[in-house]
Amino acid sequence: MFRAQAIADEFCELVRIDSLSGQELKLAMLLIERLRDIGLAAHFDEAGKSIDGQIGNLWATIPASAEALPSIMLNAHMDTVKPGSRIHPLREGNLISSSGDTVLGADDKAGLAIILAVARKLVEEKPSHGDIHILFTIAEEIGLTGAKNIDYDSFHADCALVLDGGQDHGIYTAAPSAIHMTYTLNGKAAHSGVSPEKGISAIQAAAIAIADMDLGRIDERTTANVGIISGGQARNIVPPSCTVEAEARSHDMDKLNAQVAHMRSCMEAACQELGAKLEVEETEAYHAFDLPDDHPLVAVVLEVARDLGHDAETLRGGGGSDANIFNERGIPAVIMPTGAADAHTLDETLDITRDAESDEYLYEVIVRLQQ
Repeated sequence: MFRAQAIADEFCELVRIDSLSGQELKLAMLLIERLRDIGLAAHFDEAGKSIDGQIGNLWATIPASAEALPSIMLNAHMDTVKPGSRIHPLREGNLISSSGDTVLGADDKAGLAIILAVARKLVEEKPSHGDIHILFTIAEEIGLTGAKNIDYDSFHADCALVLDGGQDHGIYTAAPSAIHMTYTLNGKAAHSGVSPEKGISAIQAAAIAIADMDLGRIDERTTANVGIISGGQARNIVPPSCTVEAEARSHDMDKLNAQVAHMRSCMEAACQELGAKLEVEETEAYHAFDLPDDHPLVAVVLEVARDLGHDAETLRGGGGSDANIFNERGIPAVIMPTGAADAHTLDETLDITRDAESDEYLYEVIVRLQQ
């Protein structure tokens, strides 16, 4: 059995270390020390160079104890979202939360703590297994950058278990594709009190466009959001420029492309109406994946959950994760629960009991996959 208190203590230690995206060095140095204490050789790759980050992805391998057994990758990410500095974890009963002015960072430090606990047990109990690769990625929250910049020819994994899920016992076996959009609107500056009619307001054009957009939940498979608006020079100058950052996600590529085209057309129409010029940048952030319930990996994960008495089900996620990249690169990956809830909010929590259950769940899945 896994000791919930020990796991909770290590989790709290991890969340007290700041690790915003691209700034994971201090946390990474603690983690590499923990992996080496377990007896594992560990190293960093070069992924951090892609974002001028402090450090790369952290790797370790528990060498195979028997030949011809599946190789498994265990993954969690080291970075957290804002506000994620100076996190002060508080415990009340079985729940850990932040002090209320930051996120907790259970996304995804709960996953890190689970993998460390399971790695210790694997080394101590020595069940038969193939190579088990441990991968702690950087910059997941800003576009899955760490996972995208792995040298996939440098290792082999038959499947991946990503510890980045929620509080219940469900596993995520599908996630959407996403396209990131940046709209740059160029108008014309003028004095807002003396001659506003000589100006073209880029912010007004953006406002007209956004007001015409279908946003939020478009349908059961598709979402869209405008996340950042910036522009202007002073309150008494008609703003000559404005930048709008947006995204769309869908499990259906045709619906995704239609949504992106709709948002672009709103921008084009508003700029044409006011006489502004528009620059559009659209980037595919990651590809969807959808593993059926009868996929060998999914079947084993569900079987273990039911044997442990969990009411498990497969879920279709709305967010992207490193699992998107692994599946895209031919490594079947599912997202397993960590006991966390309300990620990316000040209300984020970690259920210690569920977290300990996730440790047992992960360990048993690893053992079952070798049979």
